[in-house]
Amino acid sequence: MINQGNHIKVKSLIHDEDVRAACRTFLRSVKPDERSFQKWKEYVNFELLPVYANLTAKTGFKDTTLYRWLSILGFDYTQIKKGVYEDGHERSDVVAYRGPYCAELLALLPRSTQWEEQNGGLVEVTPVLVPGEEEIVFVVQDESAFAANDGKKLVYLQRGEKVLRPKGNGKSLMISGFNCQCHGLFHHIIISPGKNSDGWWTCENLIDQLGDAIKEFDRIHPNKTGVWIFDHSMNHLKKPVDGLVVS
Repeated sequence: MINQGNHIKVKSLIHDEDVRAACRTFLRSVKPDERSFQKWKEYVNFELLPVYANLTAKTGFKDTTLYRWLSILGFDYTQIKKGVYEDGHERSDVVAYRGPYCAELLALLPRSTQWEEQNGGLVEVTPVLVPGEEEIVFVVQDESAFAANDGKKLVYLQRGEKVLRPKGNGKSLMISGFNCQCHGLFHHIIISPGKNSDGWWTCENLIDQLGDAIKEFDRIHPNKTGVWIFDHSMNHLKKPVDGLVVS
């Protein structure tokens, strides 16, 4: 404790060398993929403070303090990059298309069921339709692949620390599913992609799945019209087999 002028300044616990050493020992003992802020918080509040500050978890530090401690100790929340990823969301053609695309979707919203928050819950509000109109249900398709060697994308690493990941993806699963806001995931397919497994997901697979998804949509949404929104995938850009290609 430092008494200077009219103010008493208290030295932060993290500046104690024994505390720093104990914290670094704990953080290094946890594998990078298993390091989490929750584990760090539990260690400080339940193990460190009772020993070094005679404090209990009830009087533990705020999250902002614990984040600052991690930085002081030299640990940053770091993205582990494996391979090359190109984000096309801000491409000029995508940006130009975004305006009319969103305007078209917004114009259809009044014909769809909405949910409004009331008294801490959600209340269903059905659309008012003119004669001859059908209610619209938005259906979103998405595809994701999950590999055994994916690992966490963001981990706490000490500055200069490297994480070695297997070069290959390992065994993987791929899912293609259709969702609506009233039923959630109502149709999906899971495959094990690969030459020696279920093969590769193609445009033909998606077309076959779409046929089954439409049948399921009609069953659970009688007398309603679906607006189908698809995930952007190179598979979806396939040209017809007999289509002309100008290059």
